[in-house]
Amino acid sequence: MTKNELVSQWREAQQAMNSWKAEEARLRLKVLERFADDSMLEGTQNVDTEIGVLSICKSQRYTLEN
Repeated sequence: MTKNELVSQWREAQQAMNSWKAEEARLRLKVLERFADDSMLEGTQNVDTEIGVLSICKSQRYTLEN
């Protein structure tokens, strides 16, 4: 394998990874839209599904300012 072939394969793998990351994020948002309790702002929600229990953890970030 030449250096150019190696770099080319690496770039292809990066592009595939970025594509899968975008797909995972899109599907994660769909799951949250369908299963998450909108009234709950913090904590863990366990949802029974046909293939197992889905745990949805929500948290809020707090900052202190002068």
